[in-house]
Amino acid sequence: MTHSAPAHQAMDPKIFIMAKEPVPGSVKTRLCPPLSHEQAADLHRAFVTDT
Repeated sequence: MTHSAPAHQAMDPKIFIMAKEPVPGSVKTRLCPPLSHEQAADLHRAFVTDT
């Protein structure tokens, strides 16, 4: 037997974000050059933070 929430009860939506750790040289490498690996990692960190 399975139990489910009543039809009138609202679901609590969730969003999970998965991202690489912002290690220089491993993220956003297509931006190097013109960015340095450190700048590209900082940009990746900013993108994930803003998500």
